[in-house]
Amino acid sequence: MSDILPTDTFVVSASPRVDRYKRSFVTRTVCELKFPTLLELAERHPPAQFVSAIRQSYPTLEAAQEVSLNLGQGTHETTQAHIFRALKGGWVATLKHSSMSIEGQGYDGYPDLRRRVKQLIDAALPVIDAQVWTRVGLRFINTIACDGDPVHGWVNPELVAPILSENFTKIGGFGGALQLGGEERGAVLRHQLQLGKANADNEIEFIKYILDIDEYQTAVPITETFDVLDKLHTESF
Repeated sequence: MSDILPTDTFVVSASPRVDRYKRSFVTRTVCELKFPTLLELAERHPPAQFVSAIRQSYPTLEAAQEVSLNLGQGTHETTQAHIFRALKGGWVATLKHSSMSIEGQGYDGYPDLRRRVKQLIDAALPVIDAQVWTRVGLRFINTIACDGDPVHGWVNPELVAPILSENFTKIGGFGGALQLGGEERGAVLRHQLQLGKANADNEIEFIKYILDIDEYQTAVPITETFDVLDKLHTESF
């Protein structure tokens, strides 16, 4: 039986079994914290104080430049990214001039993610000197192997109704996006059927279903970071 969520959430009900499943379909986890632009972080070398604070957990440092195109304006923006990698687990911490993030290839449970976010915040606060996050985002990408069945009880039938119906055959692709809320607080649910290439016998090599859940809230006081993050996690689940 599901729990009824408060009226200010984007879903009517949720499973009470948070963190009780033995199996996780999460293949990518991202928590991003945005703050007012600090031009000093656009320099080629990251702040030594920040590096020292996370060195033991993320000892490998890389520098990268990301280019964002402004469509319709014919301009582009180059961002310096300081990337710190852990030796195990595929975890990455990234610091930019207006944001920082923790990203993992998988999911070991919310307590572990929460600990990593706190470690990142503790390292960054002396450097960014901010009182408010302009945006807090929490994203989970789930990949479900279907074995010929796109649901298997793990995907909401309402999302995949066209696939389950008998009205369509030879489906080569399927997906959609659901925007909930608005600019201040919201969520984006993207879902997609992913088909592998056909083999020599004209059989599809694999069938996967992707569930991409991106929850966010803007203008979050730093003192309320984990109250908001906890709420985003509960609703994402």
